[in-house]
Amino acid sequence: MTRVNICAVIFDWGRTLWDSEKGCLFSDATATVRLLSQAYALTLVGLASDGEVGRRYALVRATGLERLFAVVLFAPDRKDRLCDEALARLHCPPQAVAIVDDRAVRGIRWGNRCGATTVWVRRGKFADELPTDDTGMPTHTITSLSELPAVLVWRRPCQRRVRRMVTVSAAPSHSRVCHNRCEWDYIGSETTRWLDRRYHGASYVHRYRPTIPP
Repeated sequence: MTRVNICAVIFDWGRTLWDSEKGCLFSDATATVRLLSQAYALTLVGLASDGEVGRRYALVRATGLERLFAVVLFAPDRKDRLCDEALARLHCPPQAVAIVDDRAVRGIRWGNRCGATTVWVRRGKFADELPTDDTGMPTHTITSLSELPAVLVWRRPCQRRVRRMVTVSAAPSHSRVCHNRCEWDYIGSETTRWLDRRYHGASYVHRYRPTIPP
């Protein structure tokens, strides 16, 4: 299988990073997210099917992971729309994005339809909910988040860096989102030529300290 160069990762929340049955992060979630945040732009999306969107933000804040995500999006329904919004805020083509999800019928289906790299975390409640012709097969299948860095193309930062400040705009009415200023660290890399053209000859990863709305 041909490996695709990735510059950004969209993470699902429930049962991907957060163990909904035990009410805590998976044991490999924190270390994996911290490691990937050094080389990729990260966003977090998730459904609050019980309508408690504010509680989901509180959980993310309590874990201490909020500073590692540029954007955090939760909504009661319409997961595809959340993923579309996350992709739009990344400002990069879907071919340069990976989505990580525990459900083939949600994140994996969305990623395959838009041309992103899809990583199915096959564990927990939906481990036997197999991909179908409708969802398409995931690009990669893993059983723990600790396997994720190995299936993505790791990019080591070079010494040349330029910084730019940008502002994340307000979210549409269907969701809530972190409002934050992002400090972008631009690094040279042939893996993101589309970004080179968009940002005047420099591709990027970024660091940020988002503020999750109360």
